[in-house]
Amino acid sequence: MATSIFDPSKLRIVATGFGPFLDHQRNPSWEVAQAFSQAVAPHFSTDCERLAVTYAEAQHFVERVGYEEGHLLVVHFGLSGRRDHVALERFAHNCRGETRDETGRDGWPDHVEPGGPLALQTLLPLRSLAAEIDARLHEALDLRARVSRDAGEYVCNAIYYCSLRAVERVRREGLPADALFVHVPQLDPVRADAVGAQMGDVLCAHLSDRQA
Repeated sequence: MATSIFDPSKLRIVATGFGPFLDHQRNPSWEVAQAFSQAVAPHFSTDCERLAVTYAEAQHFVERVGYEEGHLLVVHFGLSGRRDHVALERFAHNCRGETRDETGRDGWPDHVEPGGPLALQTLLPLRSLAAEIDARLHEALDLRARVSRDAGEYVCNAIYYCSLRAVERVRREGLPADALFVHVPQLDPVRADAVGAQMGDVLCAHLSDRQA
């Protein structure tokens, strides 16, 4: 699916960020998601949600967000404390690590969806998007953006997999939909707002160019 088949009059963009988890009492992904949503709102119908860092929330989000209606683009944001750059994730993998989620529950299966595809990928043109985001962030914040092929094995990967699985089903019905997961590093509130705003501007420009 190319983003050009979105009808701009029907397109809805949903941004999500996560709340606190493990030893991270402040999660900048939520601040990034809010700033991103504010940048997108003048151009497209937009919603923004803060999600709990649980595997159950990953599934519940997909069930309530309305993928089946089509013309939906979901952009998930999450924190990766081990990275020093913004990472646009190309793939979600059907795997689950051993780290407990915020419910404290263990004993989860090894897979996000037993029997599901090993990996799913967004069809957004990440190389061009990342290049434009990288240029903007490097100039404004001395921060880089890169395409990544590994979204990890935690809730970030799980919600991305669930979203892309829903996208896959919707596309079979001939309706446009897509999803993207973006990992952000530790950011103070000012830099988090700037990252979200720049990413929102880039995405809107991209979608507008594709509709022209």
